[in-house]
Amino acid sequence: TRREKPLIIGFADQAFGGLRSSVTQSDHHTVTLRLLGGFDAAGPDGARIEISGRKSKALLAIVALSRDMSESREHLANLLWSGRGDEQARGSLRQTLASLKRDLG
Repeated sequence: TRREKPLIIGFADQAFGGLRSSVTQSDHHTVTLRLLGGFDAAGPDGARIEISGRKSKALLAIVALSRDMSESREHLANLLWSGRGDEQARGSLRQTLASLKRDLG
């Protein structure tokens, strides 16, 4: 099997900024998410990152807010695509992860 870069995700509630999550890939690329009052993502330099699609945004938010900062693929697929069959849900998750990878660079 192919090894993927792990995502390390943390979050903090900031007084006037709403809920923010910091997403770090293993190569130390950090993304800050604003989840309350609208979705927004920013790189380490503060530049806005456009995340395409509602499911991509939802996926980032779910993982950012998960208790142990990670979720299984099965859980994510079932949560985001519960109305589809297992195989189709897993395929949709793969496509969404690929889209996020492109968006996050």
